[in-house]
Amino acid sequence: RLLGAGMMGTRFLCLDRQENAEVAVLALRSDSIDRDPHAVVREAHAARDLDHPAVVRVVEAGFAGDGGDRA
Repeated sequence: RLLGAGMMGTRFLCLDRQENAEVAVLALRSDSIDRDPHAVVREAHAARDLDHPAVVRVVEAGFAGDGGDRA
């Protein structure tokens, strides 16, 4: 389900089938990233270890079409 769209990309409400939980997926717009996309993914991977009530939890990050079920 579409949650919204903005300058950075489009957000969807999806079901994580492995965890059986609702998750928000952000599909970044390629023209909204002003630096190396691989650096953005590395930062997202580093953010997976953060656990704070004021920080959105990152579950997974990657590129569409890299073999996963990501959109």
